[in-house]
Amino acid sequence: MVTMKQELKIALYGAGSGGELMEKNLQGSGVHVVVFFDSDPAKKGSFLNGIPIDVPGNHAKYDYDIIMIASTAVYEESIYSTLRALHIPSESIVPRTLLTNNIPSILSNYRNGECPDVCASGMSYHRQAIIPQYSAHSIFNYAQTSMDIFYDYSMAKELLRDESETPKVWLIGLTYYSLHYDMSLSQPWTRVFYYKDLFGYHNLADNRKGYYLNDFDVPGLVTKFPHAVLQRVQDAEYTTQVLYNQRKVDCKTMDALSKKQAKADSNKDYPETVSENKYLLEKYVQLLVGRGIQPVFTLIPFPSVYPIGEELFAEFFDYLKALENKYGCQTINGYALTGYGDDCFYDVSHLNLQGGIKFTQYVDTFLNKYIS
Repeated sequence: MVTMKQELKIALYGAGSGGELMEKNLQGSGVHVVVFFDSDPAKKGSFLNGIPIDVPGNHAKYDYDIIMIASTAVYEESIYSTLRALHIPSESIVPRTLLTNNIPSILSNYRNGECPDVCASGMSYHRQAIIPQYSAHSIFNYAQTSMDIFYDYSMAKELLRDESETPKVWLIGLTYYSLHYDMSLSQPWTRVFYYKDLFGYHNLADNRKGYYLNDFDVPGLVTKFPHAVLQRVQDAEYTTQVLYNQRKVDCKTMDALSKKQAKADSNKDYPETVSENKYLLEKYVQLLVGRGIQPVFTLIPFPSVYPIGEELFAEFFDYLKALENKYGCQTINGYALTGYGDDCFYDVSHLNLQGGIKFTQYVDTFLNKYIS
């Protein structure tokens, strides 16, 4: 394993916009980028930000500790295969997505900070919609892309494991198809590898465990990088996705895209998954209530043209109502809110910055009942 050094020397794979942004984000963090590698031979011999660009086949010419794959996630596996074919050991390779989704680092940030008034969880919907920087309350938002109930509950247990002081409110981020959704059985199953070392594979099929991300010890990444580096990378990703996200959906295509997305979201009939998720969600609520924390189911507004699947919707809210009656849970039903026009969304189901600020302000008003 590569151990943390006073100054970490890194090679960045990808001499495009992703690599350039990563190099900029790493400046002043205790990391020295010595070279860019790129598969395009036309870039060989040129410079980016004063740093030489070379082909990966010349990697032995350079003194570096780690190669970080800075390219878009869709190319990560093929780049990893290229580097392994050059006999570069996996412990010397770090995919960018394992840093931006570094679960041990997120847990460490929670434990090393002051106890927040509120924890917020959920999927990418909730990461975009509950923005701590625009709240009057202290909020720790650990929502992650494609999060399901199993991993959300696992994170909550870990966050509360050694804490004597607890948040007053926990915003459990859900969507109308949450009871039918299992990350390890669905399209985003590769994200299971961000959690596997801490919480296991859940229901991931054995034939999927050979995916390249299985070669990495995710908690071990924390020991390879100074904390400032991990924080810089995560902050840069969050800033791009949330704080600077002023994109607006194309109104001309909104209707067709919304129907297509809703059809994909509603194409779920998994009774075994529903049974497990109902059990997990109730255990989640019991955990919070047992620690004196108010559970609040939180659903994010969708565009008015998004046709929510009625059957899943009814099943979902019937179960939430049962938990409300049994445990005193509350619900913020974003689907029932008005005033979220096309200019509040950057795609057919995610709020942009404008929409996120608006929803955060609504949540703040709700939180005032529990936080003085």
